[in-house]
Amino acid sequence: MKKCSLDFCDRDELAKGFCTGHYKQWRRGIDLHQLRPKLFQHEIADQCTNSTKKCLRTLYSKGLCKSCYEVERRKNKKKNDNANESSEA
Repeated sequence: MKKCSLDFCDRDELAKGFCTGHYKQWRRGIDLHQLRPKLFQHEIADQCTNSTKKCLRTLYSKGLCKSCYEVERRKNKKKNDNANESSEA
């Protein structure tokens, strides 16, 4: 994929040789300037990161596939319910 045509930008091109941010600046008639850094510079995994199961399914939420996420959610809910019951007694 082509990169933005501005020397100081390494983002992917959207239109007219500009990335999304610089294209918006150009359309608004604003002087083209450096954009804020991206929030996430790291690579995002495209497979489940559940190390206990060695799961290779695609991601659903919080680094887990849908079934691993549901299992973790249920475990956390049980822990919270048990903690609430013991604090009430």
